[in-house]
Amino acid sequence: MGRTAVPAARDELRKLQSRLEEKEAEIAMLREISEVIGSEYKLQRVFDLVAARARDLLQAETVTIPVLSPDQKTYCYRAAVGANAEELQYAELPIEIGICGWVLRHQQAWWQGVLDQLDESERNKWEKDAGNLLLVPLVGKRQFLGGIACINKIGEENFSARDFDLLSMFASQVSIAIENAMFFEELNAARQSSEAYREKLVEANRKLSISNDELQHFAVHDPLTALPNRTLVLDRLQQAI
Repeated sequence: MGRTAVPAARDELRKLQSRLEEKEAEIAMLREISEVIGSEYKLQRVFDLVAARARDLLQAETVTIPVLSPDQKTYCYRAAVGANAEELQYAELPIEIGICGWVLRHQQAWWQGVLDQLDESERNKWEKDAGNLLLVPLVGKRQFLGGIACINKIGEENFSARDFDLLSMFASQVSIAIENAMFFEELNAARQSSEAYREKLVEANRKLSISNDELQHFAVHDPLTALPNRTLVLDRLQQAI
């Protein structure tokens, strides 16, 4: 019995070592992806990169990035890659619609295991699509942002618990990059607004100066002949005296 236990222990050790190496490779890959995305500050480019990398990471047919509107009443697919991407990108839907809406309302992930937590009516409603969809939230430091939705695993398999863990780690890392890009965009918009206001103020002052000059001219000149009127003549006489 002792002899058979040794090979079994070795097999178990090899499996554990293989899992550890797999995890290390995943973490290294996630770190590399996050560095690439984190170096980008154009918001739309960040969304596109996140969608593309998530699709490669999970081998999904389609990946979308639903982003919650400021009033939290709708969500918009800011990026989409894969099957039907052109139809999905920039589509805007009420938050009450679809599994994406469910995730954004509840601010929690969706995968097949969620079905066990739902009541019977909701479970029956979503059961058909549960295995074909994996959606995790994007949560920044300042606010809830939206999510990453992976639709249909390539190879006709359902998404696994490993896929869920991998996408969750990915989402937690890229959320900061997305929020930074959002802040950078807001900052640029504020600068542009400030510059536009400054230009309007300069133009208003210029027009006011012209109006003042015109009023001064009309005050001392005859409006019909444009010749100096009595006021200007008296003023010049007083200056001469």
